Amino acid sequence: MKREFLQIYDFHCPRWEEIPEKGLFNQEVVNYIAEILRPVMWEEFPITATMIQNYTKLGFLPKREGRKYNRVQVAYLIVIAVYKQVLNIGEVKQGVELQLELMQVDKAYDTFAQSFEKALKSVFGYMVEEDRTCMGGFEVHEEELGVESIANAFAFKLLGRMILRQQGFKNLDKYQQ
Repeated sequence: MKREFLQIYDFHCPRWEEIPEKGLFNQEVVNYIAEILRPVMWEEFPITATMIQNYTKLGFLPKREGRKYNRVQVAYLIVIAVYKQVLNIGEVKQGVELQLELMQVDKAYDTFAQSFEKALKSVFGYMVEEDRTCMGGFEVHEEELGVESIANAFAFKLLGRMILRQQGFKNLDKYQQ
């Protein structure tokens, strides 16, 4: 079993109720998201203080009261940090808006978190559980199709980058973060 795959396979994206309810300052949000996403985004900063300020100015985040970011805004930023790895920022905004037309923000976020974990388990699971490679189809509900496809795109991109970094799949057992 490859240790790095296990870290990705066991990744936990916080659910709505696990995101801090108390407001966080800009740098606290940056640190919180970096810590959450470290197992799957170690090569880049998932989000920076400047990005947060820009997303706020561009109206990609709900308005904040005061200087702190609440649970809703932090959830948006977690989604943005992941989605922007495979979509441009305009598409990220469009995807978030589409999902929010289908469900409330807390359910939409939890759907994202579950889909993200499921995609990572799907792509990396065979390598962890059975020490073999396999890429197959999966069944999803229509209202979750967009979220699922983006989550899987992220997982496949991560695997592809790991393979390229190690100059081939056979070298992944030597993978170092």
